[in-house]
Amino acid sequence: MEADNTERVFPASPSGSTSPVSVTPPGTPQSGWRSIFKWYWPTSLDQGAASEKVLLQEYGGIPVDNTLHVQLQRVSLGSNTQRFINTLVLDQSDVRGSASERTNIVLCHGFGAGLGFLYKNLWPLSRLVPNCRVYAIDLLGMGRSGRPEFPKFQMNNTQADATRAVDFFLDSFEEWRMKQDGLEKFVLVGHSMGGYLSALYALRHPQRVEKLILASPVGLPEQVGDGVAVTGHKIPGWISHLWNANYTPQGMLRGLGPLGPRFAHGYINNRFAYLPEPERLSLATYFYHISADLGSGEYALAALLAPGAWAREPLHSRLPKLTMPTTFMYGENDWMDKRHAVAAAEKMTVEVDIVSVPQAGHHLNLDNPQEFNRIVAAQVMNI
Repeated sequence: MEADNTERVFPASPSGSTSPVSVTPPGTPQSGWRSIFKWYWPTSLDQGAASEKVLLQEYGGIPVDNTLHVQLQRVSLGSNTQRFINTLVLDQSDVRGSASERTNIVLCHGFGAGLGFLYKNLWPLSRLVPNCRVYAIDLLGMGRSGRPEFPKFQMNNTQADATRAVDFFLDSFEEWRMKQDGLEKFVLVGHSMGGYLSALYALRHPQRVEKLILASPVGLPEQVGDGVAVTGHKIPGWISHLWNANYTPQGMLRGLGPLGPRFAHGYINNRFAYLPEPERLSLATYFYHISADLGSGEYALAALLAPGAWAREPLHSRLPKLTMPTTFMYGENDWMDKRHAVAAAEKMTVEVDIVSVPQAGHHLNLDNPQEFNRIVAAQVMNI
């Protein structure tokens, strides 16, 4: 695997401890003016790395210090120090086999999340699918990936804006893929906005995707009327105004300064109340640190989606062009409507499965991880 500027984030000390070491590269914003106001923004790259490790290792069972089967690294995409992809690789492939015999699985998170939100899925999937290599990435400008300046928009939310936003993610994803050893074809799993982008990647690079798995993807239906969300609820005018002006949830969280962690914890405690308290705290801490980092990829929100989570460039009319088997997954209590997938499937010419995950909502991979993992593994092995 090729990875420029790769470093182990948490190397084990001689005593066997896993105390975090500094991962702040020279010249990053945290080493400048922002560090002076750390009391106002209680976050740093090191804290984000530490919170990610807690989720992956303590609650995900991933032995992140086992360099034989696990690599947690940053993959540089060029001379710009902020163009790198945070990458986790779990390798259970047969060292005696060729790369063409290996099953590759790539997972992409949704908006406002990161690979840490997949902590209940990565290790189980790597064990359920024989001879596989599992990749999880943070999309550029999100999670713990680099935070380059996002393309400037005129705030008109035009088709050109949407195209530039898509290119920001897909071009960097393809650059990342080219730096991976033997990642010529793979099963692509995307959740929510990650599902939307995964579908667009599969349309742009069909020769790379063996199978497409879209978990509660955003962006399928055409918009039906103004002022109504994809859920059918009325959208308050002030929310539409803030959305179109590209005020992001992350920006608002940063604006809260030292109160930001409290609101991040409140959201996680409410949405994932079923998790044990220590686990909720760890997830909330991780969520805060990846949200409070410098704004970048989050600014794609208004360019890609209209108020109410309608895609400005919907997938519905484009999905029939897919050339690989496709699976749609929805939570039983998902606010995304699987009927949109049913309607799209009627016009698709490839094999399509639509699967419901019981006792789960939009975050189906966390709400019912056992069933989510079982279904994904079965779909991967049924290519």
